[in-house]
Amino acid sequence: MVGNKGFRKYLKYGGSGFAIDEAKVKQEVKYDGKWVLTTNTALSARETALHYKQLWMVEQVFRTMKTVLDDTTDLS
Repeated sequence: MVGNKGFRKYLKYGGSGFAIDEAKVKQEVKYDGKWVLTTNTALSARETALHYKQLWMVEQVFRTMKTVLDDTTDLS
């Protein structure tokens, strides 16, 4: 967790090591399930959110293609 920037803000360091900062976790709970998108398109907020949520498909294709290309280069 220390190496992950997203989780690191919820840790505190004591003399014996790291511990979860319970106060910070409770303070941030109001943001659970919320995310913010910033864009310069003319799309509505709804359309922007839908397009953003569909990015997983594009990312999956890239991961698959990378795996396929890596496998074919191992054969030579």
